[in-house]
Amino acid sequence: QTLDALRPASAAGALTLSTTHSFAALWLVPRLGRFYQAYPQYQLRLQAQAETIDLLQDASVDVAIRYSRQRYPMLHAACTLQERFGVYGAPAVVAQARRARPALVTVRWRDSALYDEGWLQWCEAAGLPAWRKPAALHAYAEEHYALQAAIAGQGLVLASSVMVSDSVAAGTLVPLRPEVSVAGAAYTALCAPGRERHPPVKAFLAWLRQEFKD
Repeated sequence: QTLDALRPASAAGALTLSTTHSFAALWLVPRLGRFYQAYPQYQLRLQAQAETIDLLQDASVDVAIRYSRQRYPMLHAACTLQERFGVYGAPAVVAQARRARPALVTVRWRDSALYDEGWLQWCEAAGLPAWRKPAALHAYAEEHYALQAAIAGQGLVLASSVMVSDSVAAGTLVPLRPEVSVAGAAYTALCAPGRERHPPVKAFLAWLRQEFKD
């Protein structure tokens, strides 16, 4: 409580959220209208960045949504959204992939071994080891670029069930072998202990818990 009191106070009706570019673009921003409808008195400031914010040192950020398998014992973990990875593509590409080896779309994360390992696990689970040598390979630095490439028909993409949910609902992407998936990590909403009591943060976390359930 003493540390919380020493931190600069946030604006009464605003909160600042840090998360990745892909999570912001593909999952959070399309749903924020529901937050503003439920809490019109609050304003969200969104900081999309790849760097990890130290929430115990940087008082300018109220909440961070992190993608990781780690636990954060020093932080308040408000809610978690689990994911699984599957293979998706534009409807025509998925239909063609059942007859011939397809082109693949990949993501070159900073730790690209995690993504490559996911592809290998999916190919093994699907009984398609030959796909390790695709007809063509298109690489992008961000997940939302890779999904847009897949929607445009450039190939099949290994994608998080979280990130792809809206595209699947819209029919722009469809799953290939929907019965095959591999475990992913989780998106966790975190804040410095005590910050969850700040009214805008409390409201946002309550809304986020419901969205994660849905």
